[in-house]
Amino acid sequence: MKLKLIIAAFVLLFLRAEAQQYGYWEIIDSMNIRRWNFSTSIFSNNKILAAGSDGSPILNSAEIYNLDNNTWANTTSMLEGRAFHHLITLNNNEVIAIGGFLLKSCEIFNPVTISWRYTDSLETLKYFGDTATLLNDGRILIVGGYYFDQSTLQNIYFNICEIYDSITETWSLTDSLEEGRDGHTATLLNDGKVLVTGGIGNDSYLNSCEIYDPITNQWSSAANLLHARLRHSAVLLSDGRVLVSGGVTPDSTLGTQNCEIYDPDTDSWSEAGEMTVPRTSHKTLLLMDGTVLITGGSFEPEVWEIYDTKTLSIIYYDTLPIIVFDPEVELLTDGRVISMGGYTFEGMTVETSSKVLMYTPKVTSVTEEHSLVSDYSLSQNHPNPFNPSTTIKYQISQNGFVTLKVYDILGKEIATLVNEEKPSGRYEVSFNASSFASGVYLYRLNVNDYVDVKKMILLK
Repeated sequence: MKLKLIIAAFVLLFLRAEAQQYGYWEIIDSMNIRRWNFSTSIFSNNKILAAGSDGSPILNSAEIYNLDNNTWANTTSMLEGRAFHHLITLNNNEVIAIGGFLLKSCEIFNPVTISWRYTDSLETLKYFGDTATLLNDGRILIVGGYYFDQSTLQNIYFNICEIYDSITETWSLTDSLEEGRDGHTATLLNDGKVLVTGGIGNDSYLNSCEIYDPITNQWSSAANLLHARLRHSAVLLSDGRVLVSGGVTPDSTLGTQNCEIYDPDTDSWSEAGEMTVPRTSHKTLLLMDGTVLITGGSFEPEVWEIYDTKTLSIIYYDTLPIIVFDPEVELLTDGRVISMGGYTFEGMTVETSSKVLMYTPKVTSVTEEHSLVSDYSLSQNHPNPFNPSTTIKYQISQNGFVTLKVYDILGKEIATLVNEEKPSGRYEVSFNASSFASGVYLYRLNVNDYVDVKKMILLK
């Protein structure tokens, strides 16, 4: 594993030296409410509805991001607090909120009247773990999920599936899965069928896959994954194949780098190139140029990657301006990607987040890149831990005198990496610690009124 990471790092550093541009992330206007295990959906000309949040109590608040003025504004709250629910935009541009933690109720948001109303409720009560897929005919397919029966102290993995008809506004049961599952993925294929992969069922990791046909409303078996996994990610590629990546596996309980490809024409799986870091609960999105953006998750969330679907390999990676676990991520119609909320660690305390990041693909002009910097930030160094070199990235929104210094754990200055006037923009600097001993070090950015300090670990 360590050797693979070292080799991958050298290859990617070489690619980065080629000065190719793969886009950038920037911090934008934060949500009004900190949110985690909430849901989002795009509606009405790229407006984004964000609603609900885990916590005590579970929240019913909602807000809308308007890309015309790039700001968040509160909107009418849901009728019930929800977490682990789904928001799906219907064909009439209304948005349905489906279930949630120990909720069967559903409600619909009307963007014209800016109001919520109840609609038909789900048949099945769950904790979380189901998937929601908008079918080509406008119906919604809900698959699987998890429930803990406190009377019997048993984990229940549902094979129950439900269909929502947006015309009649009613839920009905449809054909059940062969295996109950939670933590699986559901991918709408080019032929309108839905591929479900992996997950956990009967307290064991699954490699089984099934396909739902919306014409016959029946499930059929598909070829098994090469690796049993749950909380992985799946994305439909331009050629109709499906890329599955990461997740928890029997031999990698903190997440795997492994990827595999499903070909619906041959109903077969094949190995694909690995990601640079292990991941679980992450997001994979097909960009306009045919590459896949990999970001977020609950393991190694500070690293984002670009996956080439032709060579089936990572061609670029970088670190995000801030570290947030399990954000909600949406692909916008103009090709950009927005990452919202999630949680952070403040010492040993978990804190929900209101932070929002925007990804803009393929910057072609340095002048354009500098003009789009709207905030100050200091990124976590990468790799971390490191030996002996690491890269530190930062961005500044206004011209200023920049100092970036490294200190030992006692606060003694040991290196000055930057000490000069800089125009607004994004920068990176390398720190070589070959002459220093293993341990924890601090690096501090100071420009204008902005100051930030982060830790890094040298491990020889």
